[in-house]
Amino acid sequence: MNKKIILFLVLLLLFSALPINTIKKTGEVKSYHNGNRYLGLTEIQKLSYVGGLMDMLFSITQQESPEYYADLVFQTEGMSQRQLMSIFNKFLEEHPED
Repeated sequence: MNKKIILFLVLLLLFSALPINTIKKTGEVKSYHNGNRYLGLTEIQKLSYVGGLMDMLFSITQQESPEYYADLVFQTEGMSQRQLMSIFNKFLEEHPED
């Protein structure tokens, strides 16, 4: 799999679900999960979380960057949600947050 895609997916995981109003008001970036908290989720919670991230990623890229969307679809074609979860898990286990 393309390293850019993996990096993008991991960054998306780490910075997903940002409350935009908080960023505008305080200038701070907050997220609901960090990598360590994600790793503490149950398997079904991880699958749901990754599924939601992928849905968001596909929806946004389809509207904002059709070329990137096509590349993303090509790179993830045939991959199951469990495979995507495994990529997130492996990266976060090998690169824990402080």
